[in-house]
Amino acid sequence: MLGIGVMTGTSLDGVDLCLIEINDEFRKTKLIEFDSYPYSEKMINKIRSTLREPVLTLEAITKLDFEIGEELAYAMNRFIDEKQIVRRKIDFAAIHGQTMWHNSKANGMVPSTLQIGNPSIVAQRTGLTIVSNFREKDIACGGEGAPLVPATEYLLYQDPKKNQVFVNIGGICNLTYLPKNNKKEQVRAFDTGPGNMMMNYVTSRYYQLPYDSGGKIAATGTVVQELFQELILHPYLSQPIPKSTGREQFGDAYTESMIQKYASEKSEDLLCTFTHFSAYALVEGLKQLDVIDAIFIAGGGVHNGYLRTCIKRYLQKAEIDASIDSFEKVSNPDAKEAVAFAVLGYLRLREMPGNLPSATGAKRETILGSVILPN
Repeated sequence: MLGIGVMTGTSLDGVDLCLIEINDEFRKTKLIEFDSYPYSEKMINKIRSTLREPVLTLEAITKLDFEIGEELAYAMNRFIDEKQIVRRKIDFAAIHGQTMWHNSKANGMVPSTLQIGNPSIVAQRTGLTIVSNFREKDIACGGEGAPLVPATEYLLYQDPKKNQVFVNIGGICNLTYLPKNNKKEQVRAFDTGPGNMMMNYVTSRYYQLPYDSGGKIAATGTVVQELFQELILHPYLSQPIPKSTGREQFGDAYTESMIQKYASEKSEDLLCTFTHFSAYALVEGLKQLDVIDAIFIAGGGVHNGYLRTCIKRYLQKAEIDASIDSFEKVSNPDAKEAVAFAVLGYLRLREMPGNLPSATGAKRETILGSVILPN
């Protein structure tokens, strides 16, 4: 099958799209094309303002659902045209949607999740079969609804010679531990805490930039120790796995509250501190795993050289002796999550389970996703 994967992350940096060739021999899955198209500034502001509202009207969230659907469809049509993909040969497209709310069971509230970007709009505008709505079924089965990528990593990247950890640093940072014994029940996966989310908020607030390119601004600052000590005491870091998190705990509201509390500090020092916090949280997550031979980093954070330096520093402090490399040694690090959702779309159409209970905490494996036909 030929499938398109579409990923829109919590970083709000746009729409990632890939084209893959896939069959039941998952290790032979081929990444054919990849590209990323930024959200328009208008769309970013609309999503951000919606996320910041403590109470939303039904009108606001419904309109945004359809507007993001149009944005996703536009990106997909552009991708197909620019890559000169023969549309009639595409078997399906899988869309993650834009996460507006994700609340795990760990914090005592009713577990719930919401991704928007209306799939019916996307199906009609593109003429493709659309698979979407992946997270809800796992929650219905007692899981966190996240992370879902580990099930695809287990199928795609298993290595009988190495205990591997795959890290994705998007808005939120998550990891997957794949033991070399290939035992599915021993796979571990969870969100470690913030990835780029808090850092991006600082660069947007103080520098009118979407992110700290290469970590160059953070590298000029120093850690605000009092702030750092407060951050590392965040209760999420001590919650047992499996667990997942999102903007509800590490988004704009929380970041702004920390900034206000330490308003006398320099902006570069705040950014430096939040960068260290992301690295620290990741390594604290790694400390909960068994022996690690190799770590591969993907997502937007892989391009932040200062963040990677911080990660190596905390790995040394934790005495974790593992190689650490970009995911590019395996495949395209920017395409990793788009590929994952394309694989999840394929699993849905083949009526195969798409979750990994050892990662999400679900009571059983289950088929994920809803299918929308174009006609």
